[in-house]
Amino acid sequence: MVTVLGWDAADDKGGSTMTVRSAPAIAGRRGPRTAPAGTGGRVSLRSLLEAGGAAAAVLYVILSIYYDKFYSRLGIEPSDVGLDRTAVISRAVGGVVALICTLFVVGVVYSQLLLAYSFVVQRWTQHFFQKAFPHSKPDLEKLRRHSRFAGALISATLTERPSMSIGRKRSAILAGLLSLLFLAFILRLSWTMVDRAATSAATGRVVRPLTFLGLRVLDVESRPCTAQWLGSAETRPAALNSPDLHCLGTANGTAVFRQGATTITIPAGQVVITLLT
Repeated sequence: MVTVLGWDAADDKGGSTMTVRSAPAIAGRRGPRTAPAGTGGRVSLRSLLEAGGAAAAVLYVILSIYYDKFYSRLGIEPSDVGLDRTAVISRAVGGVVALICTLFVVGVVYSQLLLAYSFVVQRWTQHFFQKAFPHSKPDLEKLRRHSRFAGALISATLTERPSMSIGRKRSAILAGLLSLLFLAFILRLSWTMVDRAATSAATGRVVRPLTFLGLRVLDVESRPCTAQWLGSAETRPAALNSPDLHCLGTANGTAVFRQGATTITIPAGQVVITLLT
């Protein structure tokens, strides 16, 4: 119905009156629509910044743990070689690329797992289950009602038609479990690599930064070098004469070296460092 306002003819007193009439709505026409608030599908800049900040914070925490693991074996702090908060984040370009590639791999593996589950595992399971238990549907319905999680998942697997669309809940469960397992594998592998690198540096061997696709993930190194002493010969540290001298880094006016199983700190202004390889 449509409400119509109109003016009637003048009355005896010379005035006019306004009447309200209702007219039927014209078929095929609709009134103006207003979109409900907060239903826009666009992602705001604030949300992107918050997500980026959270990702950077998680990445910083993980890398800081690895840096502490490496340099604690050498008796120094990451800040002694210039690895403060800003440096850790700015040198983590490789880590960001590795994270993106990890998510891509997880997505690919998950899609293949879902495909196998829907069209192979579920079909075979239903075939053998129906042969072994032809009258089990009532029991499965009881299981579904008594257990919202395990019961619903088992019952759906054994009764529903195999399809790629197996439901959002089960898809989220499979994706979450797979992501957690893959993330745990990556973290465990990274931890092992950092531990081996720390052992190599502590025993005077060469350590290169950990990279991914040519980009640095963890900027740890112990590189062979020569150090030219700029002071007098009497004050020259004996360790600088060693052919097994390795440079760990410089920061805050201090150069840090590793000679054998000993870590040495020298004022950076007193030496000229030449990296050999």
